[in-house]
Amino acid sequence: MEKSKLINLWIAQGFIMLSNQNGQCLEDVGHEYFMDLLWRSFFQEAKMDDLGNVISCKMHDLMHDLAMSRAGPLITRLESKEKIIIDQKTRHVAVVDNIDISFVNPTSSSKVSRIRTLLSVGEWKDLQESSTSCEAIFSSLKFLRVLDLHERPLDVVPSFICKLKHLRDLDLSGNDKIEKLPDSIIRLQNLHTLGISGCKGIKELPRGITKLVNLRHLYNDGCENLTCMPRGLGELKNLQTLSKFVVHSDSTPNDSGQLSELNRLTSLRGALEISGLRSREEDVANLKERGHLQVLTLHWERENVINALERFEPHPNLKKLNIYEYGGVRFPMWLLSLTNLVHLSLRGCNNLKYLPPLSGLPFLKRISLFFLFEIEYVSDCSDNNELSLSSFSLSEFFPSLESIFLGHCPNLKGWWRSDSYNVDVNTTTDHQNSFETPSSMTRRNALLFPRLSNLHIFCCPLLTSLPMFPHLEEGLYLMKARWKAVQQTISTNASSSASSTPIAFSSPPLSKLKNISLDQLEDLETLPVDGLQNLISLQRLRIAECPKLKSLSQGIQYLTAIQILKLIDCPMLDLGNDEHGMQWKGLKSLISLEFDSIPKLVSLPLGLQHVTTLQHLRISNCSSLMTIPEWICNWASLEQFTISTCPGLTSLPEAMSRLTSLKVLTIDDCPILLQRCKQDGGEDWPKIAHIPKLEYFDPQLQYD
Repeated sequence: MEKSKLINLWIAQGFIMLSNQNGQCLEDVGHEYFMDLLWRSFFQEAKMDDLGNVISCKMHDLMHDLAMSRAGPLITRLESKEKIIIDQKTRHVAVVDNIDISFVNPTSSSKVSRIRTLLSVGEWKDLQESSTSCEAIFSSLKFLRVLDLHERPLDVVPSFICKLKHLRDLDLSGNDKIEKLPDSIIRLQNLHTLGISGCKGIKELPRGITKLVNLRHLYNDGCENLTCMPRGLGELKNLQTLSKFVVHSDSTPNDSGQLSELNRLTSLRGALEISGLRSREEDVANLKERGHLQVLTLHWERENVINALERFEPHPNLKKLNIYEYGGVRFPMWLLSLTNLVHLSLRGCNNLKYLPPLSGLPFLKRISLFFLFEIEYVSDCSDNNELSLSSFSLSEFFPSLESIFLGHCPNLKGWWRSDSYNVDVNTTTDHQNSFETPSSMTRRNALLFPRLSNLHIFCCPLLTSLPMFPHLEEGLYLMKARWKAVQQTISTNASSSASSTPIAFSSPPLSKLKNISLDQLEDLETLPVDGLQNLISLQRLRIAECPKLKSLSQGIQYLTAIQILKLIDCPMLDLGNDEHGMQWKGLKSLISLEFDSIPKLVSLPLGLQHVTTLQHLRISNCSSLMTIPEWICNWASLEQFTISTCPGLTSLPEAMSRLTSLKVLTIDDCPILLQRCKQDGGEDWPKIAHIPKLEYFDPQLQYD
């Protein structure tokens, strides 16, 4: 159950009352009710968003059954056409899945005249429902307060809805075919909540919508074709939610609402997106007074803008800031005043070259920088300057940062313009020592980014120097980037820094890292042995399209926790250089293994015979593969085995018959092998006859 939806339903039914005049609104009291019920376990399994807000919950099935039992006929769920029973006491009706709403209408309209709630629940598929089919039922629901028609196949808004004078909550979200709201919607003078999220066909809102003086929530996010806002929107003094404000263009009507309308909406809270921004002087909104806004998205039209962002300074309480397509060169310094900021996202700001030092934002958890074509450094300050500018000690430098996303920044070179804290593998030891001793360097790297858990770098070909990130836990993802950017972090030698480890690190660097994905790295030739020693928690490793990768190194034997290993399209990779089988012997937790497009793979690595935990094996596009060894009988846990496009493989080993756990064998595009595995006369058929599911695919012939 969505928390905000639930609270709005309570308000619509009059279940929430203000007990005093302490400035609280109905939504604040509803929040207190919700949290109290959650604390009492009436609700459970609360889900949080990335800002720490509860957004949804569940109700235990026993608690739900008890509530339904106590409610009796008060609540009715219509789940099939054959079970439509509406009692005179029924007040709340839910129409589930593919039930046409017209079926709600019984022979006697008096039974439904007192219904207060009509909800559409679940998913509809292939349901043909027009506004005409709803007219009869709506003509009887004179006391309806909540009407949920989200994601119903409506082509227009049924006209009779506008006669429901007691209606307080109307949800039309997700109806793509609706192109406009009727002008008569202004009759709904008691309407509190209007949901049109995802109604992509709507281009304008009715001009008279400003007469809905009791409107508190207008959910219009996802209205992609909305071109402007109605003039007078600022008169809605009770409006708390306005998901999207579209600044009018030169082609929209002259009576469209100006951006200044926002200045009169003093009660706005939650999330606000302003789109269609330009460099006009009249484009200004006093957002600094909106202390209840948590999320602000500013979406600019693509054009050169000078200092235009200065006019949109938000309140310091803001937690999430998204800036799209801004054309300025610098970011305003008011960013540093957002001391409660949790998430910063910049996308498509093609001219942006400089950012303020972000280390002064103590609660910042996530940084996302995408399509910033001109930026060369995340912080243009030198490292020491940024440290001195920060009001925090080194031990608190980026104290909350958990995730970094850097993508499509073709000129990005490093974090700081100065190299003393950037790690460049081409920098000599003497150069590094001119700044600090190895012990102090280790201690300093342990204190930078102490909570960073995710690092994603995509399409940043010039990025070669970064601070060390020894605390990564969740994931390291590189794609179309440089291995040099993180090589020093990976290659931290535990033995050489042992003396400083107890002081600087609570555990060895990267010892808690769970996922590594390396895609399209032009400079990756091998994995460092010393770095792999620390990866004792690594569960997933994917290496794909690395043209210079020659070996995995003996270090993979230390990956004792790895469960999934994928090696894809590495033309130089040689897995046959492990004569004694030690390279793979340590993989005691490996469950899934994939070799795809490894042309030097002639036979499976010898050490794999010791990996008895293997359950899924896939070998595809390995043109040099000639044999499957007999020792695969050691794989007592193997359940799925796929061989695809391996034309050199002409037979299966006798050991296949001893793989008693094997449930699925798939052979695809291996012409000779397919012939040998035919049930009628195939030479390898006796070896695989015990397998429950056989899947054969051939471009010319197919066998079931």
